[in-house]
Amino acid sequence: MMIEAVLFVILVLSAMGVLVSAIAIDAITAARTGNLLDNSPRGYAHFNAFRLIGRLFRTPEPDLGPRQRGFLTAARVCLALHISCAIAWAIIELGRVGGSEDRFSPIADIRSSFQGLGMSRADFLTRVEPHLGADVLMYATEEGGRATAALPGWSCPCVVSLERPLVGWDGLPMLGQTALNPGETRRVGFYLLSGDEAASALRAAGRFFLWEGRAVGEGAIVG
Repeated sequence: MMIEAVLFVILVLSAMGVLVSAIAIDAITAARTGNLLDNSPRGYAHFNAFRLIGRLFRTPEPDLGPRQRGFLTAARVCLALHISCAIAWAIIELGRVGGSEDRFSPIADIRSSFQGLGMSRADFLTRVEPHLGADVLMYATEEGGRATAALPGWSCPCVVSLERPLVGWDGLPMLGQTALNPGETRRVGFYLLSGDEAASALRAAGRFFLWEGRAVGEGAIVG
């Protein structure tokens, strides 16, 4: 984001530099010939976009003085800077589009861990050890949280940052037999489908967000 902000500022300033420098050439000529306020045969008293832009791409006119040639050089430098920043911005945007696909842990079949055991997901979570513990805050519905409670057996990706592209791991909060309501805070264990790999990454971050197309809660690692 910082890079994009800098590029935007440079784009604006360089565009202004091109315009001001190009107009200054005509202003000096008009002042020199005394026709700043009237309509001279050369037309310096009115804005001529074709003349201003065309001058940037052709050999300097013979009647341009040293100051005018200096402004012409400044205009060309600003134009080159403007084009370079525009290309850089385009590359960043193309990279974002190409890499905008959120990367969660390989979407494993949550049932695969207990398929054939003859138990529900919620029951399974009561029989396994958590990979980590966290103080979880579920956002209130009016703050963008879930409209309904998270029931025992609920699962969602745990992401360490809300910057795109998202990177996260599929996790199951170990809620026991009690639902987790919007606006509620509770310390819970998490069973992670990617195991210790995901646990290490989340512990290193110290904090994570519960993702359901948007952040519906967050957790602070406690163990």
